Amino acid sequence: MNVNIGDRVRFLNDVGGGKVTKILPNNKVMILDETGFEIPIHVKELVVIESTVKKKSTDQKQPTEAKIEVPQNVVETFYPTGKLKQGNNLPKAYFAFTPKTQTIVDCNEFDIHIINECNYTLFFNLIENSALTSNGILADSIGANTTKWIATVTKKELASINTYILQIIFYTRGKCAVIEPWHCVLEIDSSVFERDTAFKTTNYFENKAFIYRLADKNSENKRLVEAINQLTKENKNELNSKIILDTSPKKVEVKKVKNEALREIDLHIQVLLESTSGLTPKVILETQMNHFAAEMESGIKDQIKRIVFIHGLGNGTLKNEIRRALDRSYKQYSYHDASFKEYGFGATMVIINK
Repeated sequence: MNVNIGDRVRFLNDVGGGKVTKILPNNKVMILDETGFEIPIHVKELVVIESTVKKKSTDQKQPTEAKIEVPQNVVETFYPTGKLKQGNNLPKAYFAFTPKTQTIVDCNEFDIHIINECNYTLFFNLIENSALTSNGILADSIGANTTKWIATVTKKELASINTYILQIIFYTRGKCAVIEPWHCVLEIDSSVFERDTAFKTTNYFENKAFIYRLADKNSENKRLVEAINQLTKENKNELNSKIILDTSPKKVEVKKVKNEALREIDLHIQVLLESTSGLTPKVILETQMNHFAAEMESGIKDQIKRIVFIHGLGNGTLKNEIRRALDRSYKQYSYHDASFKEYGFGATMVIINK
């Protein structure tokens, strides 16, 4: 059954009806009922009682060739207004959090955004996974080179979310390259939302933002396996280093000043790398420990007094590894838990110079 925007309908298996206001995916439409509420419902559950499309005369001659015309409401839904940018022809997208207040520690609510940074239209389906359930949040389209607000989430809600899953399709009208659908998995570390240092100034928002670069998990894994299979055992360590470098074009730079009193180093992998897709836990830990060692050497060279390494709570693996490295390679320097008031149990302070 064809249903168009503006049609008046009644419910097939329920009392009442309303007016069609929007065409949705999966053969669903949005109905504005008599009480003023909008309800999504499948077209099979509706009966059209007044159509906006006039019926054609039966004696009208039919055309010899059928021409496919895209209804205007479909164009607006699946081809939202965007803007083309020269050189942005490769699929690229980001998942971002922005705080409702200027200070992250005092902020209880964060806005979620998806950034479409390419000349394709982006259609997404967003799912959140907690320990017990998976919930669909929103499915919608985003125009080329535009940003879309998705939802607002609280710190308490973030603490219960294990991962966000994004299923993405890139497409455009006319001639184009075919892009395989993306399946993106974002692991959420709620301790990130307690640290001002995790949020950076960007070109996308007025406030600072914490941004994940989205990547297709399946294709990243495939490329990783293919690359490893081409190497001998002696070259595997070199490959891992190259993969890490390739996935982190925007590593965090710490402003270093000699004789400074305190330097904070955030070792959360989401801060060090734009994407962790395709990286094993072993490689992620090695990346964090390499960064730890580099910052220790830099701190000693710059003659700073104290370094706070922010490792978060998690399962304690990174914290334990850091303290083993301190006991093994930096025995001359003392360390202890950093200020509980500022860092909770998620940081270690190393004393370089008293």
